[in-house]
Amino acid sequence: MVASWDRVPPEWVEILNRYGAPYVIILGMLAVGAIPLIFGLDIRDITRVATISASFPAFIVFWVVTQIPKKYPEAFKQSVFQPSQGWMGALFLFSAFASVVGVFFLAQDLSSTVIIVLTVWVAIAIAIAIAVAYYLLRKRYLASKGIDLDALTTDEEIFNV
Repeated sequence: MVASWDRVPPEWVEILNRYGAPYVIILGMLAVGAIPLIFGLDIRDITRVATISASFPAFIVFWVVTQIPKKYPEAFKQSVFQPSQGWMGALFLFSAFASVVGVFFLAQDLSSTVIIVLTVWVAIAIAIAIAVAYYLLRKRYLASKGIDLDALTTDEEIFNV
């Protein structure tokens, strides 16, 4: 629902109902969840593939955490935990390895055929590419109207505790 507040989607997607919920986004999420069930895919496979696909952004998060000392040195100096860059790298590698192992075991006995699983992976890759392209195009469009999308989607104040 945060997407309805930061102007990433077009205005017509951000329209809120009388309860303050972005109903177009919620209906889209309903469709994404219902379509695999309508086509008869096994719910266990759906949840596994969803979990596997949700694991991929974790690698970005792991890497971003290693960048905190460089990007926010003052906040890092005030933190309770201040691991060295070597420890941060080791934690990154361990976390990434653990995620890969988790994905491997989740994918072990998917009952759907390999073609369906590969189709889902390709669909996820295409969706990620479309999302990145959309964000860049939306950013350019809003910039032409004098709106800084990065400023709307980034809150530097969270580090000023």
